[in-house]
Amino acid sequence: MTPTALDVSEDKKLYEQVADQIQVLIREGTLQPGDRLPSVRKLREQFSVSMSTVLEAYRLLEDRGLIDVRPQSGYYVKAEWRSPPMNRSYRLPLSRSHLSPPAWRFKLGDRFATPKSLASDRRFPMWN
Repeated sequence: MTPTALDVSEDKKLYEQVADQIQVLIREGTLQPGDRLPSVRKLREQFSVSMSTVLEAYRLLEDRGLIDVRPQSGYYVKAEWRSPPMNRSYRLPLSRSHLSPPAWRFKLGDRFATPKSLASDRRFPMWN
């Protein structure tokens, strides 16, 4: 694994840059499923960063679903990695015509909430 130089002036944090470089190697197939990733100390030396930066990069890759952590063994490329979640809008439709009453009515405190009542409630800005 030959790392490219990290850019400290870039908007991305160092651990994100390290994680992105490893992610590219995984997606290109340089690192195959089941391959063991370099140790934290080795990666720290290769990138000339702190151990906490490498650990944070590995945590980010784990959150992205690309690697697994095996206690007392190390970090490995997942057998089946998934794409990182896309930015999704979690807004529900205001129309309830296609939903049965239990699906669109739920108890909120001492009253039942409906899409219309949620739209006017400031605690739920996604409806506005």
